[in-house]
Amino acid sequence: MFERILVALDGSEEAQKAAALALRLGARLGSQVTGLSVIDARVVEGPPVETLAPLWGEVTGRPFQPEVMRAYRERADRIVERFCQDGEQAGCGRVERYVEIGVAEEVILAWAESADLLAMGRRGEHAGFGRHSLGATTWRVLHRVRHPVLVAGAASGTPLRPLVAYDASEGASRALDLAARYTAAVGGELRVVHAGEESADGVLDAAGQVLSDRDLEWEAVRLDAEPAAAVQEALSRWEADALFMGAFGRGRIRDFLFGSHTAAILELADVPVFVAR
Repeated sequence: MFERILVALDGSEEAQKAAALALRLGARLGSQVTGLSVIDARVVEGPPVETLAPLWGEVTGRPFQPEVMRAYRERADRIVERFCQDGEQAGCGRVERYVEIGVAEEVILAWAESADLLAMGRRGEHAGFGRHSLGATTWRVLHRVRHPVLVAGAASGTPLRPLVAYDASEGASRALDLAARYTAAVGGELRVVHAGEESADGVLDAAGQVLSDRDLEWEAVRLDAEPAAAVQEALSRWEADALFMGAFGRGRIRDFLFGSHTAAILELADVPVFVAR
């Protein structure tokens, strides 16, 4: 299923959730799981110290950079060391760890090219206190990554009751295929939800044709509601413990003007979300 899983680590609680789930999946599927901690050059080389100029006069952060870099490096080493220890406890026999320096999303995207699945937290350590549940790095990666992404959520074990948000788009079709393969690999039960009026029942027929040849237990429902509300109702109805969905299928300009269903669903879903691109 997932032969190579990459986990983006930054020491945050959300990243820990992603790491824990990725390691459980790795142990169950026999995957190689790689922990990657990125020392973001923008943080180390940025102007935090210069903000003290009104108090101390013109102060530059450059004399402090070696010490700052050393501190970040030591912290990153502790993060990946803990990841390896957690992997051993989870019974994941193939664990690797790396520390890189660069722009966080660029480094993550480059490493993700050689992975089957990228696992990330919803918000990183520098996400701040904004109203959105997704951090900037996760958001940027989701827009550009070419492989599935697992966005961490509340999970106490390996998800066995996945739900697919399906609308017949290219991304949703990839999510349906991914969910079907995942369900077959872990031995779970698959559920599918489509948001639309009665005239959209044919969309679920298309999903049924895809799943009919699979040796799976599955069920589908159409709910007359907005996509985010339909997904939330289906998650509750079936007590689903993971969500599979496509991403940004309407185009960036339309998403900017009218909002993104992807963003709305990710804001509401508190389970792990597998995003297919």
